[in-house]
Amino acid sequence: MIGNLNAEFRKKDGSFWPGIMAACIVQLDGRPHVLSTTVDVSELRRVQDMAIKANQAKSQFLSSMSHELRTPLNAILGFTQVLQMADNLDLTDKQLRAFEIIRKSGEHLLQLINRILELSRIEAGNLELELCSLAPAPLIEECIEMMAGAAQMKSISITNEADGADLPLVLTDASRTRQILLNLLSNAIKYNHDGGSVVVRAKPRDGVGLRINIIDSGYGFSDHEHARVFEPFDRLGKADSETPGAGIGLAISKQLIEAIGGAIDFSSKAGAGSDFWIDLPLCDATEQPPIAVLESDATPVHRHSNRRRRTRKAASN
Repeated sequence: MIGNLNAEFRKKDGSFWPGIMAACIVQLDGRPHVLSTTVDVSELRRVQDMAIKANQAKSQFLSSMSHELRTPLNAILGFTQVLQMADNLDLTDKQLRAFEIIRKSGEHLLQLINRILELSRIEAGNLELELCSLAPAPLIEECIEMMAGAAQMKSISITNEADGADLPLVLTDASRTRQILLNLLSNAIKYNHDGGSVVVRAKPRDGVGLRINIIDSGYGFSDHEHARVFEPFDRLGKADSETPGAGIGLAISKQLIEAIGGAIDFSSKAGAGSDFWIDLPLCDATEQPPIAVLESDATPVHRHSNRRRRTRKAASN
């Protein structure tokens, strides 16, 4: 039996057309016969090519516009800070508050532009990665320390169960892994109840990878929201809430972890919190020396772009 075989078929005039064929053996009057069907997918391929080109054009446009927007926005922020610090202007408290609103709004917009720029860069295949052998425990601890202030503001406790654990070296991009962990920790705090909890765990998975779990006691997701969690700009009904965010962080994290060669997923129930995890590939200890820890001390293995990695994945499917 043959199912969904992609192939090129030749017409009588010698030209070729793409098709998908399925075939099976049937018995007719006690004799075996081959029953096959072939569907011409020329139009489908044409539409797919148009969609790919449109998506690439969109990514290039976003990248270009993001650069164009950042330049004047940085100027606005710079002059706002100069005015705030100017002693000779004798500004009133109301004027100072207005400048502070301008500054905070500008910084929020700049952060949003930077994330859009990064997302478009990833989609366009222009992301450079530097894979390193890395000890994960110190990086996890560093990320928790960086989020301690945000957790304290909501009286949320963070328990690091990976602290002191004998974890294997992973092969990853240290800076990008830090970015992913910080995004997951930030979400676990932002979308949590005051006085809630966050637990971080790390454990090898059958010698093929390391899983890092970030478990929160927050709002969780309903079943119909699960498929939308990693969609960019979809905040699952929280766009009008007081919780800041643009709905891009998880989409970027998913693309980054897959470019590294890992995976991200989660389990969740509405009102019962969420368990997000990332899987990182292990480093072959026979090929790399035992390394310490943070990005500045990590040992580079090689550089590549996610365009080449994505090409290899596509070829293997």
